[in-house]
Amino acid sequence: MTLKNSFSSGSETTYNWNAMFSMLPSTSLNVSISEVLIYAFEALQIYYVHDSSALPAGPTIMSNINLALVDGTHPSAIDWSAAMDSSEGFGVEILSNSSTNGAVKIIYSDSVNV
Repeated sequence: MTLKNSFSSGSETTYNWNAMFSMLPSTSLNVSISEVLIYAFEALQIYYVHDSSALPAGPTIMSNINLALVDGTHPSAIDWSAAMDSSEGFGVEILSNSSTNGAVKIIYSDSVNV
């Protein structure tokens, strides 16, 4: 998410954010909210899958995750955590907790050990 601008009206401040996958402008999403975002999520949503046999045979790797602060600097370290859904056959592994080249791996399996 990138903070595009903010404005105040009375005691309330509205922050205008934009999220987009790198090099994919069609994924651009503008969000206006009254809170400063101090957290980030990397997620993959899957629709219309009724059992694990319809999931990919190998993992999905999300890489080159770049998190920057409003002033353009990058946090020195990020405390990544993984949310598991072993009942559905998903597992997540943190490959890199870097703020300039983060990476996570999503594992699909009937027997994910989490």
